[in-house]
Amino acid sequence: MWSMYKDARSAGPIEARQTRLIGVTSSGSTEFLTAFQIGLPRGNGSRALPQEDVGRRFLRRATAICQAQRRPARAVCGDPRDEHHLRPDRQRNCPSKQSGTDLPGRYFTPQLGHTPVESWLEAWRSYWFPRAGTRVLGMTRVLVIGVHLLWFLPAFASLPEQINLLERNQEFIDPQLLIMAITAIVPREVFFTPDVFRALWLATMIAGALALFGFFTRTSLLMLALGTWSLIAHKYSYGDQHHPEALFAIFLLVLVFAPSGQSVSLDAFMRRRGHAISNNAAKEESESNMVMWPLKLAHVLLAMTYFSTGATKLLSGGLQWMNGYTLQSYTFQDAMTRGLPVGIWLSQHYALAVALSVFTILFETFFFVSLLVPRTAPLFFITGVFFHLGLFATGGHPFFPHIVLLMALMFFLDTSWLRYRIPRMVRAPAPVLARKVPAQ
Repeated sequence: MWSMYKDARSAGPIEARQTRLIGVTSSGSTEFLTAFQIGLPRGNGSRALPQEDVGRRFLRRATAICQAQRRPARAVCGDPRDEHHLRPDRQRNCPSKQSGTDLPGRYFTPQLGHTPVESWLEAWRSYWFPRAGTRVLGMTRVLVIGVHLLWFLPAFASLPEQINLLERNQEFIDPQLLIMAITAIVPREVFFTPDVFRALWLATMIAGALALFGFFTRTSLLMLALGTWSLIAHKYSYGDQHHPEALFAIFLLVLVFAPSGQSVSLDAFMRRRGHAISNNAAKEESESNMVMWPLKLAHVLLAMTYFSTGATKLLSGGLQWMNGYTLQSYTFQDAMTRGLPVGIWLSQHYALAVALSVFTILFETFFFVSLLVPRTAPLFFITGVFFHLGLFATGGHPFFPHIVLLMALMFFLDTSWLRYRIPRMVRAPAPVLARKVPAQ
């Protein structure tokens, strides 16, 4: 303000100068409030104001503008509170529509969509495609693929199991859709042989290692996902079908269509060093609006899976499913078959079985609340991890892929913890801390 006053006093008495007063609102946004002339224009025969009058005129107008800014501003066109924004039939009365410019005011925002379709599209984009750091997806890739290579692939689609199924069965009992598509192109006796599956399993492991370190990330992820899908589909084409790996396999394929290798990868390191195979400038961005949609899709798929499981229990058994006897019976059968002492102990406590039955129904049917109320999502994720650990301890149900997805969502869906910084006193070097300790 003082610098603008000095500029006004230094202005010539005849020269007309235009000055814009820039005010900063409480939200920190800058608005151009008004423009006025210092001095009088030529051509009307009147003399220019003296420099002292020019300064007083400047201060008087600046004071009036600042006082006007303290008053509550009316909603203007483009603000969600504006009736012209809410009622398209009255947009013709909006001055900004007639002049083609937005009116100045406290809520100086860009023009938003005025139709319900545009509003829904904007809400859809803001949910699925918010702008976020690519490091989040890079760390998710490392976590998911690391566990997949070290644990899931050898356990759920091991090579000895695949070879055993090929050697003991000449035909498929219930071929999966992917297996049917493969046999429609390549005969069974050509593709489904032990030698081909040894090569397929080895290629899948190599592609997984490349995807883990982020070398040719998109291509290696695609090869890993296709190999995993083929092995799991072949495993469940002989009558025995389960679903622990389904969501995890879908998530692997989804990572192919996201910037998974843009950070925390060898591809990113090579681009920074100038040895990139591609010089695409878009790959150098540290943020993208395509980062979060794989995690959000995994969240939605988990909610659909849990809800369908809980609804199936209620539709098939009704409220009687929570009488305790159902859980006792299933737990005792699984625990005796697999030799689980915790499950045998649980089947002997009726009250605990009733409580766990009610908890199971509530958790599965209301997991979707974590989508509607995001603040409750971490609570549901942690509960889901212990829920599946309990299922494995009592019944031997290996839903470890669900546990990994829940942990990935818990750590990376809400990335506010990544911005946490250790206090300066804690992270200070030891000599600095020693100097700050008072002498005895």
